[in-house]
Amino acid sequence: MKLRTYIIGLFLALGVTLPALAQNSDYEGLYGGIRAGIGKINDSGTLNNRLFDNSDEYGVAGVLVGSRMRFSNTVIVGAELDANYYSSVNDFRLGASVIAGFEFRDTDLLFGRIGYTSLQRSGGADNLSGLLFGVGYEHILSENVNIRLEYQNFSYDDARISADDITAYSGNEISAAAIFKF
Repeated sequence: MKLRTYIIGLFLALGVTLPALAQNSDYEGLYGGIRAGIGKINDSGTLNNRLFDNSDEYGVAGVLVGSRMRFSNTVIVGAELDANYYSSVNDFRLGASVIAGFEFRDTDLLFGRIGYTSLQRSGGADNLSGLLFGVGYEHILSENVNIRLEYQNFSYDDARISADDITAYSGNEISAAAIFKF
């Protein structure tokens, strides 16, 4: 799918969740946050008809902004944008995703996400784009502050180096975030 399709989908999701501003729930409305964690980018494939498998580990720091609304008594849906910096490789990752989760005990949320991500690579390397998937847990600390733990997986588009040489890229992150509700 093209980036334009993902962006249109994100704006549609935001349009559906913006009415949450008028709601009065701990998981509804606009929010922003900061996140930090660890991650890994894997690349594997063939080069000069030889198999290879490499990985780079890094620290990640980022910001996020989103909007959520209540879909039913226990189901929360929303959309989120994030921008992240990878410390050891000086790369930037941008993401846009739709989130759906189940609220329990009035203070806890288990959620999943699906979206689009773009990795802006440094040092002349090709930029990567692809799908992102994630699962996480969020807990309400106070009226305006939540904490979040999350795992995300990225499946980037394959890069064809030549007719016989293809590289597959993927990535993983584990992060913690502080969420501030507006």
